[in-house]
Amino acid sequence: MFIVPIKGTKGVTVSKPLELMLKSAGGVSQVFFEDVRVPASSILGGEEGRGMSAALDTITTARLAMSARIVATCELAFLMTVDFVKNRDAFGQKVFDFQNTQFKLASVKTELAVARIYLDELLARNVEGKVDPVEASMAKLWISEMEGRVLDELLQLHGGAGSRTTTRFRRCMRSRGFTGSISAPPRFSASPLRVRYDPGALNRITPASAGGYDHAAGGHLRG
Repeated sequence: MFIVPIKGTKGVTVSKPLELMLKSAGGVSQVFFEDVRVPASSILGGEEGRGMSAALDTITTARLAMSARIVATCELAFLMTVDFVKNRDAFGQKVFDFQNTQFKLASVKTELAVARIYLDELLARNVEGKVDPVEASMAKLWISEMEGRVLDELLQLHGGAGSRTTTRFRRCMRSRGFTGSISAPPRFSASPLRVRYDPGALNRITPASAGGYDHAAGGHLRG
């Protein structure tokens, strides 16, 4: 892995910022390299061949940070939606008073509560260095898919007003989707099962050990 200055390096060109359907914090452009010469001093970490391991050193924290951003965004969107339906009139009553609205809000709040508990537990263990890349990948997968379910449900409760570009809710909708592909995390999360899966684990579960989960044993059920 090399550090290559964008400006002043011969053969490096950058496209104009790309127009995106969603919102990007820093903008997105294409970078092209043509016959670029990079000195040995530009090797990240000073050691050749460690690019992937260097990236993996930070990937756990990066994925948890993405997950935290998603949970916080969804919690904010939920609060804005509750405020909206309590003040919006439709068919002679507040949108909040419709039974279907309360069903939808209860379902969303449940998903958010589960996500918050899951995330907080991982963040606490990550401070102690006890979260591995597989667990972080699992969190990114589930929480990013939860984001889609939650924001879609909340958008429906806003009705036509949810499509307006002048609302704060619209900013929550535009922030979704920037967690990378969710097709890779499932493969990454499942790869340890090739060597860790124990088909006899379920047969050894006793009433006292049922429900136990041992992180140190690679996720095996205790029993």
